Amino acid sequence: GNPMRFRTASGGYHLLYQAGDHGLGNTAGVLAKDIDTRGIGGYIVAPGSTIGDGVYSMVKEKKRDMPELPEWIAERLAAHKVRPKGQDKNLVISNDDPADIERAKRWLLDVAEIAVEGDGGDHTTFATAAKLKEFGVSADTALDLMLDHWNERCCPSWDIEDLKRKVENAYQYSRKAQGAASAQADFDAVPVEVDNEMGWVFSAPAESTIEKRQWAFGTHAMRGKLTVLIAPPGVGKSTFTIAIALSKVTGRNFLGIETHGRGAVMIQNNEDDVAELTLRTVASMKHFDIKNEDLEGPDGKGMLIMQSGENRPLRIAQRAGADKSIKALDADKLVAYLKAHNVEMLIVDPFSETHPANENDNGEIQKVATIYREVAQKANCAIILVHHDRKPDKANAEGHIGNMNSARGASSLAGVARIMLTFHNMPPSDGRRYGIPEEERHLYVRLDFAKANMSLRGFVPQWFKKRSIIVNQLDKDDPDSGESVGSLEPVQLSSRYAMGENEKYAQLLSEVAEALRPLGRAGLSLTALAEKIQSYHMEYEGKRPETVRKTIMRALGERSEVKTEKGVIRYEERPRQDGKGASTAGKYLRYVPEIETML
Repeated sequence: GNPMRFRTASGGYHLLYQAGDHGLGNTAGVLAKDIDTRGIGGYIVAPGSTIGDGVYSMVKEKKRDMPELPEWIAERLAAHKVRPKGQDKNLVISNDDPADIERAKRWLLDVAEIAVEGDGGDHTTFATAAKLKEFGVSADTALDLMLDHWNERCCPSWDIEDLKRKVENAYQYSRKAQGAASAQADFDAVPVEVDNEMGWVFSAPAESTIEKRQWAFGTHAMRGKLTVLIAPPGVGKSTFTIAIALSKVTGRNFLGIETHGRGAVMIQNNEDDVAELTLRTVASMKHFDIKNEDLEGPDGKGMLIMQSGENRPLRIAQRAGADKSIKALDADKLVAYLKAHNVEMLIVDPFSETHPANENDNGEIQKVATIYREVAQKANCAIILVHHDRKPDKANAEGHIGNMNSARGASSLAGVARIMLTFHNMPPSDGRRYGIPEEERHLYVRLDFAKANMSLRGFVPQWFKKRSIIVNQLDKDDPDSGESVGSLEPVQLSSRYAMGENEKYAQLLSEVAEALRPLGRAGLSLTALAEKIQSYHMEYEGKRPETVRKTIMRALGERSEVKTEKGVIRYEERPRQDGKGASTAGKYLRYVPEIETML
């Protein structure tokens, strides 16, 4: 018979036959080269459809029918009677196409079932993530979409780390390829002319001629690239960025981060007013002994440039046009200003207040981030965007440390940024690890790399300690007559688990001195002191006070007085009454003031 024929967009043909009871599946190149077949589970694009400039159309003939499939074709396809159960699960047909992301989002909001504990919640979660994989979104994007549009409706909501594992399992073990249900799947390719400018044949040049990376500050910021600094509110990120600016402008490495020479820095702070920015900057200058002349370049011009959103807010983008889409606004003006003042590093604090985009919309945030990247490239300037983290699950922020997925809102920001950092207060586990008393842990902040495409990622945190600096003190003997302003300085912390025995003993005795200091001459009995140390130090948690007491005694050795980093402690025996009225010798430790040691 004369089979019905459709012309494809690429110039080929679709021929339609009735397969009867043969139960044939889908093949590629089995009958002959460049000939595919579609059967159970397959489909073709119907006439009237278009792809680019290509059109699918009906071939007009006098007689059109759908004859039975010739036996010789059926026999040759006999080995393909059933469609394979799944495609190559590692195949990526589509990856984070904006249309696929939007489709996945709408499916989560309008169709997807919620996970209910005790009612197949694990399976529902796996199936949901597997469906997002079929839509063509990446695992990271799927996690963000589920957290933003699905997780809160579940009973109960998943912990972020548990949900991340569920998504990873779905992407590893689900049978369908990523993008199997996307718009790109199963469409014939439209032939295009070869554009030879799309690439070049590589040949390694002389190493001396290769352009070096233009680091602006440590491996934390590079000219022409975006860095994102993720931090929760109140951790001191604005103080930290001011210290970064002062270090770069002066060329002085007082943060433990290489400055790569001096360079002009601009801080655009849309949150704080001029008075607050001035106060914080003066406090940091006082802390690091920086004078106004230290901020001047060789030409006598100032190299530290500041702007407050109170005076002139930066609006890098706006909504414009009939569709109210994201368009650049201040970008060209910013590029011109940065180039005119030879600015090597721009700090924007915070990112969220410089644009009108929906922070949960991957497409819009990607557009804003791309505008910033273009500014960095055109001005040959490193840009640091200060960004808030998402609310920690179950009030536990430890999972956010060194995690680029902790950034609030859409994940597309991480895709555009080349470097991502996290900045967090000391968590309880670190306090125990480094032997920092609970009441002092709020003074310590850790900086971690979360993404470092341009260098080896550092896994060891860098620690800073908050210091109170008195500004505008009217009475030199009365600190309350001035303004107390925070500043930061780098500190070295040693984990007790990395110490030898003598180092551990020295660290323990320093902590003993710190515990005894507020008690004056009263001191503490060895047993009471052991209980105090045991209560907040991880190494001694779960051990009996008697074991801790013996450890302190071993650290003391035969000495009755020991000098530590935190002061001098003295071991004494004092008379005391036992429960029966008899006098016995009790063992006490107390802190010895400096004046007493001099006597």
